[in-house]
Amino acid sequence: MVPDDYPFAAPSVRATHKRWAGTAHVQWGRVVCIYAAPAVEWTPSDGMRGLIDRLMMWLERASIGTLDPDGQPLHPPVAYFAVSAGHLVVRADLGDLVPWSSAREATAILFAWCVVVDADRVDIVEWLTLAEVLTRVTADGFPATDSQGRPWCVAVAGFISDQIAFEYPSNAKALLAALERSGLTTDALLSNLAKARVVNALLETNLTGGTKLPNVVVLGTPSRRIDTTQLAHLTAWQLEGTGDTLADLLRAADWGVLKDERAEIYELAHRWLSAANITWKRVWEDRPEVTRPRDVDTPASRLRGLHVLLLGAGALGAPLAEHCVRARVGMITIVDNGRVNPGILSRQPYGYADITKPKATVLAERLERLRPDVVVTGEFRDAKRTFDTALQLAEYDLIIDATADVSVRGAIEAQRAASRSHWPSILSVMVGHDATVGIVAASRREASGGPMDVLRRFSLSCLSTPSLNDIAADFYPNEPRGDLFFPEPGCSSPTFVGSHADAASLAGMLLNEGLTLLASPDALAMGAAAVRRNSSTRPAVQTKSWQSDVVIADANASGYEVRISEAALAEMRAEARRGRRVRGPNIETGGLLLGGIDDACQIIYVDRAAGPPPDSRLSDVYFQHGTVGTQKLIDERRAATHERQSFVGLWHTHPYGAASPSATDDEGMWELVNLQGVGRRALMVIAGGSSRWDQWLTDATAPELYARVSKLGKALRPAIASAVRDAPDAYFPGGFSYPSEFHKNPGQLR
Repeated sequence: MVPDDYPFAAPSVRATHKRWAGTAHVQWGRVVCIYAAPAVEWTPSDGMRGLIDRLMMWLERASIGTLDPDGQPLHPPVAYFAVSAGHLVVRADLGDLVPWSSAREATAILFAWCVVVDADRVDIVEWLTLAEVLTRVTADGFPATDSQGRPWCVAVAGFISDQIAFEYPSNAKALLAALERSGLTTDALLSNLAKARVVNALLETNLTGGTKLPNVVVLGTPSRRIDTTQLAHLTAWQLEGTGDTLADLLRAADWGVLKDERAEIYELAHRWLSAANITWKRVWEDRPEVTRPRDVDTPASRLRGLHVLLLGAGALGAPLAEHCVRARVGMITIVDNGRVNPGILSRQPYGYADITKPKATVLAERLERLRPDVVVTGEFRDAKRTFDTALQLAEYDLIIDATADVSVRGAIEAQRAASRSHWPSILSVMVGHDATVGIVAASRREASGGPMDVLRRFSLSCLSTPSLNDIAADFYPNEPRGDLFFPEPGCSSPTFVGSHADAASLAGMLLNEGLTLLASPDALAMGAAAVRRNSSTRPAVQTKSWQSDVVIADANASGYEVRISEAALAEMRAEARRGRRVRGPNIETGGLLLGGIDDACQIIYVDRAAGPPPDSRLSDVYFQHGTVGTQKLIDERRAATHERQSFVGLWHTHPYGAASPSATDDEGMWELVNLQGVGRRALMVIAGGSSRWDQWLTDATAPELYARVSKLGKALRPAIASAVRDAPDAYFPGGFSYPSEFHKNPGQLR
């Protein structure tokens, strides 16, 4: 049969006989189903030659019974639905409830717990036994509707362990005969239909307007397969007209006033069924057990079932929220303190009618219609205050910061540092000034740093990596940008220039890369990715990752937290190993610490550690830090990092000794912070350990570490002042030169 728009529509094949009726993939007794998906399997350019080749392949496979080969998805039988019967959406898995999952029974009766979405659609949301249904509906205060005001109802569901046919019959007599042969009697089906009607009548008493709940009979057979597992194929019969009346009579016969006429009513039901036609509902599958999600094995699929806290409902936050809901997170809470205004409609998913309404609540109301199995909550409040409230972070698996607000990132960093073990993984996203590039920062649950920390690291990487110079120019310029865009000059905050398409595409890319950073088994504790929409000359994505820092509390109990990077600790270790080799095992060494100080978050970052300047003095009892070349080094680092990295303090070692300061150390730090140009505080880090010292130098096992912040003008205690010793007469110089007598007498003091 050739359609009018051939060859752009596939022809079909109809046999002139009915000998193949009842065979798989033969419909209406004559039509041979040779294409499972004509849109992808029919090639217009192949024409009739392609059709004949396909038909020959079908006939060959049909003749040897391999149209549905083992291990391949099984094509389910066909029930020709009637538009008037409406639609049934199946959302609940059956699992082991089907009778063929065990050898105990050949048939089973269950009850489908449904929600009536509208006059044309019913959704199955749960499978229950009769006892479970009755316990639920008879509980005190049980509502007759769901949270959206949609009525509950139940449908009887009969399951057999046999196939019926590839085509389900359109008359009740043939269908019931097939069910009888498989062990499910007509009387059993009718009596359970009566029970379902009893429950629905009870639910109707709590509904307004005389609402009549539908009478639906669901049938299940083992006619689907994924791999080797036999799964239920479901069809649904909508009882209408006389069938509806019959359901009420059966209820009255089994449970009501017509018990004395039960035999006559069942006889009447049998007579009606012998002549009744079936109006099949159209069944839409949303069961995970039979429906493979279209996002399987994508980064977003890792969101399934997670509880997500999303901060920000703007140009990035709103599409990110939708991505999360479509990926079937279990719950998402959206926090934003903004309202919809006319200017944002060009790139944020709000409507003109939403103007003046809180974005968080408008977005939540829209998204909760996407998936009823996802709990969506919108909260109209300041994201910065989120963590000062009684919010239980333990209930979340992921936090996404889409505010692009440095104060929000700072609040997260500070609060997270105070209770790091309670925090979930965090993603923080931001977009460039013209929406051509974006950055996502990822912190795993166990990471030492949050988004502020990671973005600081990434800024240093961008400024030192030539292939990331476009990211550095956009996000980390040497001079503040002078081309800020103010959408409403004089009364609005600066923002980026970009369309809905620009922002939404970047949001998707950033989410994918952030989830990949968090989920990769080889990923480090913290990572960041730069993404580019236009990547003709550069990679679309570039990533950096870092190990967690060693975290030490300030010994002065100032509230500051010291974070020593893996690189800085490695540089200390390299200098300590060189000192042991060149000067001997007991000689102290040390040098500058380079990093940054965040007073708002009370964090001191130690990024790098330099060795001792050449005018330093190193001995087994004393380390005196020199000054030659130090200012040049500091100035170079400030310039290279656009003031993001500078001098933060000094480090030195106590080989085989306690990692704690001596009186000399205290005096030296006091003098340091009172020098002109040093700043109002400086950090002292001591590496030592009597039992772990050799392990650190040999296999990088962390040594004992001590950290203390000394502040400007702090008075010396008399006991300390009197205990300060003069520098020893014998010492090694700093720098990288060898002592003059080293090769003759290695390790000897000069």
